[in-house]
Amino acid sequence: MISPAKINLYLKINNIVRHKKEFSPVAYYHMINSFVFKTNQLYDTVYIEIPRASDEISCCFTNSIESNNNDLTEILEKDNIAYKAAVMLKNYVIYHKIGNFLEKKKLGAKINIEKKIPIAAGLGGGSSNAASVLLALNKMWDLRLDSNTLCRIGCNLGYDVPLFIRNEKTMVITGLGNIISSKHFGTKIFIVLVNPRIKLNTNIVYDTYDRMILVKDIRSFKSIKKIYQKYLLTSKSIKVSLKATNDLQKVAIKICPKINELIDFFYTMNGIITSKMSGSGSTCFGLFNTYEEMKTAAEKIFIQFPLYWIHMEELII
Repeated sequence: MISPAKINLYLKINNIVRHKKEFSPVAYYHMINSFVFKTNQLYDTVYIEIPRASDEISCCFTNSIESNNNDLTEILEKDNIAYKAAVMLKNYVIYHKIGNFLEKKKLGAKINIEKKIPIAAGLGGGSSNAASVLLALNKMWDLRLDSNTLCRIGCNLGYDVPLFIRNEKTMVITGLGNIISSKHFGTKIFIVLVNPRIKLNTNIVYDTYDRMILVKDIRSFKSIKKIYQKYLLTSKSIKVSLKATNDLQKVAIKICPKINELIDFFYTMNGIITSKMSGSGSTCFGLFNTYEEMKTAAEKIFIQFPLYWIHMEELII
């Protein structure tokens, strides 16, 4: 099963709220606004085998030839979101006593994920894997759960899991990341993705943002919140989305200065439309109008940063 990456064209943080997930204690979460699109050529591949006489769930990883991930052995099975997705779905089925087949069939799965998407890179690889596991096991276990139920389960794993459960390729996500609205500009873009091979932990980036931005000047934050809610939510223009920024970018640069170096280098390219960081980083992207501009940019980046991970593709957003 194909498990695509996602890219945040912009990401605005509107607020922090106390919230309780269905299977988790009360915690603080960020209210966001982001335009997200999925990739066509950058994806992991999820393979699942259902054992005949076992209810054991296992999950392992392999590298694809193009992978940026040289340390997959560091991923502990029980800490991995794809493994957690399978276990959570199984527990949900047992708790709610879904179907009469439970007495006839053991809910086991052997999951293997071929990684091509960089890990901890702001591209949603882990959440995409979790969504693929939920979708695949829903069919393979013959659960017949609807997409809303799968999204609800997915939210307990991470609020960006539902966007990978949904069929839309391009969308605006709001709320905690769980409110998804289809959005399509119909604009062809040519994108170059670059990762400096430095992992950024999403929780650390958001926690640093809270300390640097929110605590420093909460009144300023509230005024910015009102501006962006009005500015972004009512906009129908691709130009506005291209100009809108990623609120986590400055924070991530403090942790990983190479992000700023990459973005500055993108802006030296001919034909560059915009360059930003995706998600919580550290992957950066540059958008171009033509294939030739994209290809030239990728070649220059390879010469300047030969050890960095680079990917390019054409998309319609």
